[in-house]
Amino acid sequence: MLSRVGGAPVGCRGSGPPRSDGPPRSCLRVRWAPVGDIAVTNQRKRPVSVTLVAVLALAVAVYSLTYGVLGVQSGREDQLAHGVFRIVLGVGALAASIGAFGMRPWGWAVFMSWAVIGLTHQILRYAFFGDPNYADMAINTFVVLALSPLEVQIAFRLRHTEHLELARPSRNPVDGD
Repeated sequence: MLSRVGGAPVGCRGSGPPRSDGPPRSCLRVRWAPVGDIAVTNQRKRPVSVTLVAVLALAVAVYSLTYGVLGVQSGREDQLAHGVFRIVLGVGALAASIGAFGMRPWGWAVFMSWAVIGLTHQILRYAFFGDPNYADMAINTFVVLALSPLEVQIAFRLRHTEHLELARPSRNPVDGD
């Protein structure tokens, strides 16, 4: 059994006769290969910004889980609720990191939700208490800016490239060349 996985253009000028059974095919590069080779040849490349965000989430997960377990084991009642919150935060950060490393669409959604909640929390702290955590605000802003470019959304399979032309390279300064 054969399947398309990349290669010569199909439906473009010079690649054969035009289609008469409907609209022209997009000029995607495809080639025919055995189905077993798809897993090897059809892998998506993880953008550098996604790797940085995933490593950051992994570091937050390790810190939060360690801090939470130590808080719960201290035996002090005033540290119990904070410790449990840190454990939940650590598990969420670990899940987001795994989702980003695996380029899962839900990983992108978890990261963006985490950033929205974190930024909202810091804005409320600034507005009502005058005590924002600027480092947390900067990290959440970095997450939003690193995961928002179109190329990153395509890599996470959130956007389809069927009618999209990516003529310009990424303008994300984190990805570079």
